Amino acid sequence: MPTTLTFIGNLAADPDLRFTPSGTAVAHFTLIDTPRKFDKQTNDYKDGEPIRQRVVVWGDQAENIAETATKGMRLWAIGHLEQRPDFEKDGEKTVSYTHLRAHETSLHLVCRLLLEK
Repeated sequence: MPTTLTFIGNLAADPDLRFTPSGTAVAHFTLIDTPRKFDKQTNDYKDGEPIRQRVVVWGDQAENIAETATKGMRLWAIGHLEQRPDFEKDGEKTVSYTHLRAHETSLHLVCRLLLEK
């Protein structure tokens, strides 16, 4: 069984919703989180390098996220990492990329409260 990960971040762009030939919904999106570290010399927090995580979600969840989430909203996704090959136009494999295949996704509670207003 793969290791389950939780990633919380802000949407880099609106989710990209597509459908397979059989009609199954699939949404792709990128979450970004910027870690903060405490600097003892300045007695203040400093932003670290942003972490970007590609996420893919299938079925009803894909449609729900695409309908409700927009760029900048805070989301969380729970799933496992998958590695996929990336191909050139001529079919030659170039590099691999990793995405989080989410089995649960949701808007962060603060975003939910704002939507209810």
